[in-house]
Amino acid sequence: MKIEEFTYNEKRRKLLVIKEDEKSIYGLDLNLLTEEEANTVFEVQKEYEMKLEVYTKKAFRNFLKEKVAVIK
Repeated sequence: MKIEEFTYNEKRRKLLVIKEDEKSIYGLDLNLLTEEEANTVFEVQKEYEMKLEVYTKKAFRNFLKEKVAVIK
């Protein structure tokens, strides 16, 4: 779980990052949720990570885009 805190358009943001690329950060703006909702999001995310841990250890890989050859 990755949390980013930053200012965007002069507003403070606290984002649970879901995806990130060279141009954008995508995620849930925790400032738009109640404290209870944000806590639920954290609980769900932790449960998700725990359930996937066995598969992540076995199959998670990182691929450099510069080395990927597209199959057509």
